[in-house]
Amino acid sequence: MLGPDELTFQPESTRPGEFGMYWMNDQSFLLAKRRGLQKTPIQYIRDNMVVTTSENWFEPTFLCTLLALGADNILFAVDWPFEPNASATHFLNQLSISEPPS
Repeated sequence: MLGPDELTFQPESTRPGEFGMYWMNDQSFLLAKRRGLQKTPIQYIRDNMVVTTSENWFEPTFLCTLLALGADNILFAVDWPFEPNASATHFLNQLSISEPPS
């Protein structure tokens, strides 16, 4: 097994999501430090990226995004008029981490 200083990355895919997930792991700290970065790649992503909930009504994806980016980086959105606001609010209210609506 290679140590953190011996890692090299050869992307097998040009899709940014797959490339980005590599940089979010714990190994990225050493690579970032070696390149003189002040923060890890995931910290830069958390500081500069936001995502929306629009058209993504799958709880595991939402929870993964929440854990990776934090609640402050998730924006409520719908693709109106193609998608009603009610479907989005229903999804958020039904999440296993949601409080019951009052």
